[in-house]
Amino acid sequence: MRQTLLFLCLLPLWTNAQLALELHPDPFEGSFQADLSDHWAEPIAHVQVVNKSDQAVSLRWVLEVQSAPAEWEYRVCDKNQCYSTGVLSNVNLDTGAPNKPVDLAPGDSSLLDLHVLPRGMAGEGTFHIYLASMDAPTEYIDTAYYALSVSGLTSTVEQQVPRIKVWPNPAAEWFTLTENTVVEDIFVYNLLGREMASFSYGHGRRYDISTLPSGMYFVALTGKKGEVLRTIRLTKRADRP
Repeated sequence: MRQTLLFLCLLPLWTNAQLALELHPDPFEGSFQADLSDHWAEPIAHVQVVNKSDQAVSLRWVLEVQSAPAEWEYRVCDKNQCYSTGVLSNVNLDTGAPNKPVDLAPGDSSLLDLHVLPRGMAGEGTFHIYLASMDAPTEYIDTAYYALSVSGLTSTVEQQVPRIKVWPNPAAEWFTLTENTVVEDIFVYNLLGREMASFSYGHGRRYDISTLPSGMYFVALTGKKGEVLRTIRLTKRADRP
């Protein structure tokens, strides 16, 4: 009987020991340029977590800021959603909300992206996102490391950025950009920060958003080095005005 009780007590620890997670990249290290005059500038550190074990896992993550400028704000995106700034975990054990574990079957993966909103301040930051199984939500089984810096745009780029417009706005089926030589890629995010569409920039090209629901979106314009040049609000309408 005593041996049975001991086995049952050790079972959660044994289960966690069998879990094998893999992070890409590990660690994340990157430098971003952003238009620091743009309140909505949002560099993104892209990381994936992969379940390498032979059993399904339900994950809780917790964001910890090691060092960063006081003005910076953050949000984390996983396979379920992008969370608002100020949300430090997908499963809040104290309040019960949010409560959205990341469920991964064997071999399945989830993004574990860290969005940084510099709010006009250049600087450097280091961050940890701790991972735990919901079987033992306070026992961390892996850690994603992020080290990144954010700086302003070069003067040559700064001269072009203010002239770049998204039109028509509001838009119904497509939008285009003012001709320029600095935009490389275009990303469309919803208000929660989830990526809804992405495009490579081309002169005179129309970017199809006909399948997106009506509402407000952010259009992020990035440069040749991945720097966030500008983020523009776009209204998507079902019909042309």
